[in-house]
Amino acid sequence: MINVYIGELISNKTLPILNRQLSKEKYTGVKAYRAIFDELDFSFINIVNDPEHADFLLIPHNYSVVRNNKLYLNHFVAHAEKYNKKILIFASGDSEEEINIPHAFVFRNAGYRHEIKEPEIIIPAQIYAGDILNDQMFFLREKKEKPVVSFCGWAGLNSFSQRVKYVLGIFLCNIQKYIFFNAHAETHKQG
Repeated sequence: MINVYIGELISNKTLPILNRQLSKEKYTGVKAYRAIFDELDFSFINIVNDPEHADFLLIPHNYSVVRNNKLYLNHFVAHAEKYNKKILIFASGDSEEEINIPHAFVFRNAGYRHEIKEPEIIIPAQIYAGDILNDQMFFLREKKEKPVVSFCGWAGLNSFSQRVKYVLGIFLCNIQKYIFFNAHAETHKQG
């Protein structure tokens, strides 16, 4: 059992790992991957009202929800310092923004290896629950005459402004790489 202090909720957008503890209704929308959090067992998380009795201080919202709320974040930092606790922060999604919160472990889904700081941990993104919730096993599809290819990403540029932004981005990365000898510039080029 892990005791966490979550403080006041500032939004109804809370971390899905807390759905049961916060008595949220099961997800019934069309995005199956969101329902997986209702099926997984996070009962090892116990919410306590007093930060002194917590193992960790857990910010109960994705970082994108609280990033600009300095008062809210400072509340957690003050408790971390007073009670000698660590803060747990989740930064889900593709954001690579730097998070400089003292006493914090940051769990994120995205990041470049050369930019990861010591208290950051890269975790897998949510799993797509269709196969799991329907209790299906993984299987290989039969080979068909017309191949099926999976793709995740950009397939094209839809406007002139997107093209200009793309070319400019490549140009700036090349300047960083060849003029300023930035060894990591290539990783920031859009594919």
